[in-house]
Amino acid sequence: MTSPQDEQAMQRKLERLFREAQRWTALWGLSRLMRDVDIEFSGDLGAALGHCDLTRLTITLNAVLMLERNEALLLETLCHELAHVVASVRYGTRIEEHGPEWAEYMTRAGFIPRPVIPESRVAGR
Repeated sequence: MTSPQDEQAMQRKLERLFREAQRWTALWGLSRLMRDVDIEFSGDLGAALGHCDLTRLTITLNAVLMLERNEALLLETLCHELAHVVASVRYGTRIEEHGPEWAEYMTRAGFIPRPVIPESRVAGR
């Protein structure tokens, strides 16, 4: 069972994530996109840190990213998956998964565009 303090901390973290996502989509020229994108967490992603479902406009993030030590990876992974959504909206779904269109959005958000984050960087694995 979680305490009210834990729940408040979780709520603040989720609000910060949403604000960051809104900031990135505004930077990318799609400020209203977050009205249509759902973000969820799952412990069933295996080694993957995130997954983007372009048909449902749903981003699923690995629950391990909620560990405090994974804060930077949480932001990077959310941006990574959101960049897939934006690239597909702008260029269509026939683009390369981690091609230059996707990389452009990662770079504009201030991240190095890397398709995979080494598992050794993820706490709790």
